[in-house]
Amino acid sequence: MSRRREAGALWVLAASVLWGTIGTAAAQAPMVSPLALGAAAMGLGGLLRAATSGRAMLAQRAGLRGQRLTLAISACAVGVCPLAFYSSMRLAGVAVGTVVSIGSAPIAAAVVERLVDHQPLSRRWTLGATVGVVGVVALAAGRAGPAGAASGEAQRLLGILLALLAGMTYALYSWGVTRIMRSGVSPDPVMGAVFGLGGLLLLPVLLATGALIVHSAHTWQWRPTWPSSRCSSAISCSGAASPPPPPARPPRCRCSSPPSPRRSP
Repeated sequence: MSRRREAGALWVLAASVLWGTIGTAAAQAPMVSPLALGAAAMGLGGLLRAATSGRAMLAQRAGLRGQRLTLAISACAVGVCPLAFYSSMRLAGVAVGTVVSIGSAPIAAAVVERLVDHQPLSRRWTLGATVGVVGVVALAAGRAGPAGAASGEAQRLLGILLALLAGMTYALYSWGVTRIMRSGVSPDPVMGAVFGLGGLLLLPVLLATGALIVHSAHTWQWRPTWPSSRCSSAISCSGAASPPPPPARPPRCRCSSPPSPRRSP
């Protein structure tokens, strides 16, 4: 294996680790809407990615214009994927939402390539896809709630469906950028254009649901909390306002009766 392929494998491994910790990080903000979290993460990140690739996009704008349909499909997939992904983890749980999304994405990508580009499916892919489907189904079934919890089961099922949608849109975005690159456009302008357009699509969602994120950014104050210490500020380290301490009560007099005045002789 060449050094370039080794470096690529390490980057894929690092991306997998980071993607696997997204749900754990999002679980630390249960009061924030999953739509706001997804729009903020991918929307702002997409705009930043486009800003760093501005010159490359201008230099290869002719190639991007020639693939505008595929570019639009990929951008729409980028806009839908984080909303479905974060919502699936909120409804079905971090483990189920993450594993179903990641596990279904390669299968969906191969199906898209088969239907659109007529790429054959090998026996190795079929075996790997079968193992992946069995694992995802086993994990989803093992997380089932107690009998009679119909509302909880419906919520979990909706989360699994959203995770499948996240995997499908991720696969669609991956197929789109790969197809544009194969047409002769460099990776830098392709990623900048796709994520930039996807970030623009997510901005209205962020403006509609991200009020709590903006409020937390203004009120958040970092303060370390130790087991033997108490927070003395009205703003806790999580950014939420804590109630003020109750006023001190005046000391009570323990005398049973007021002293009688002394009589003069």
